[in-house]
Amino acid sequence: ITKLESLLNTNKPNLSLIANLPKQSILRGVNKPKFKTLIIYLASIIVFTIAISVWYKISKSSKVVTTAQIEKPNFLSSQETVLITKPNINQTAKETMLTIIPDKKNSILPQNSINNETGSVKISVLPWATVFIDGKEIFTTPKDTIINLVSGTHIIKLINPNFPIIESIINIKPAQQHTVLVDLNEHIGYLQIIVHPWADIYINDEYKTTTPTSSPLILPIGKYELTLKNPYFSPYTETIFIKPKQTIERNIILK
Repeated sequence: ITKLESLLNTNKPNLSLIANLPKQSILRGVNKPKFKTLIIYLASIIVFTIAISVWYKISKSSKVVTTAQIEKPNFLSSQETVLITKPNINQTAKETMLTIIPDKKNSILPQNSINNETGSVKISVLPWATVFIDGKEIFTTPKDTIINLVSGTHIIKLINPNFPIIESIINIKPAQQHTVLVDLNEHIGYLQIIVHPWADIYINDEYKTTTPTSSPLILPIGKYELTLKNPYFSPYTETIFIKPKQTIERNIILK
């Protein structure tokens, strides 16, 4: 017991020595209440030692990584001097120069935010489309709207369910207006098919519709593999090329 107490009273108890003590030397002459107290005391020392070790590592850390939200009017890029301190730690404050970069989610500016660091874009789409800028829905054409933007690159997406999605990147320059004119019909062609007696129409192995059809298929310009299937006839296949604003017509008799 005397040896155990001397070990516990040291600043840095060697737990391996305690573990190596003979069980009889620890328990000899110790009743159950005192033994429980000893166990609690020993556990407290272990927890305290771990806590001190964790605190020491954190306090001695030379690099702290954190994030902060900095609000800037008009969401413009700028150079700012920031005072960095660590709360509750006696440490000299440090000044550093940070570059504030606008968040693309907030890159669309109100009308009264126009200045020498902003630009604008005017978008016109035929026949119509819902306009997205940097992932945010802005408006639906055909109305012409001038959008004020932070200078730099932006992604414009045009969505019309009857046409392929159009995406483009524009570079907005300070104090300049960029114009985007898009005719969705220039990005598609048409496929008109008449089949006797009837067939399921597949484009690049993807089912589209079954004849007879009331209107031609709308397809983005490009090369396609056309397949016509009827379980009572042999499949019909053909390679077709869709060109802007042109209609390909086919009158097929299955055999």
